[in-house]
Amino acid sequence: IVMIEHPKSGATKKFQYFAAEDSVMLTKLMNVLSFDRNQGKEIDANFISTYNSDLNRFRYYVQRLIGIEIENEKTPDEGTLWRPYINGKLENWDEICENELMVRRDDEISWKFEKTSS
Repeated sequence: IVMIEHPKSGATKKFQYFAAEDSVMLTKLMNVLSFDRNQGKEIDANFISTYNSDLNRFRYYVQRLIGIEIENEKTPDEGTLWRPYINGKLENWDEICENELMVRRDDEISWKFEKTSS
């Protein structure tokens, strides 16, 4: 189950993915949900990357969830953006993508629209 908290109402919307596997990459899970014919329109997600010349690589972001876009697409870390939590712990979407983070069936995955502290 993936839970997305609406930034204005605080209401949480739940999305489910049924798989035979006990674990799956979180990036795959989000892509499957985003393009699912039943849930895709409601989750309304989009993913972007921006090139960081200091790091000499692309950085990855969730540009939109439930129809709500990040605040600053050119420099996402300078605005409000979608931030993932796994089992209550704040994670970084870029690191999740780079490290191909796996989640288990019983992990609690949630998304909140927040400013970064960096």
